[in-house]
Amino acid sequence: MLDLSKRLRGGNFRQAVEAVAALRRVDPATGAGLVPSTDTKDEQRAFQLLVARLVAEGGVHGLAARWRDLPSPQWREMLVSEIGQAFHRWVEEGTVELLLAALEDPDDRVARRAVKPLTSCLREPPARERKERARRCAAGPRSRPGARPPRG
Repeated sequence: MLDLSKRLRGGNFRQAVEAVAALRRVDPATGAGLVPSTDTKDEQRAFQLLVARLVAEGGVHGLAARWRDLPSPQWREMLVSEIGQAFHRWVEEGTVELLLAALEDPDDRVARRAVKPLTSCLREPPARERKERARRCAAGPRSRPGARPPRG
């Protein structure tokens, strides 16, 4: 849990977004305790901590509901981009709601970033891709060459 808190407040945006995804699996009281104060002069850290707080308190649905309250189109665009790149960590009902909120973002760059992950939610994966996923899931994380064990 301390590692999660450290990644939330760290300088690596991708790791912070991964930590926010992990926060979804923590009960709200514990999650809120892991998120440090958003009182920081660093714009990036303030944004990632705000996102973490919203997810800790209300899940991805809560983040989607408050999407228009998030500052900085630049960081909203980066957030949608990171979610799209690590979409497997964000698969849940609320993610579609979040991507729809991003699609309606007043900044065109943010809205454009939401299109690809949203369409991947809505399309049926080809049979070959489904078989590959099933094979990987059945074999476990260590069976793939170069695969690392999941972080806890």
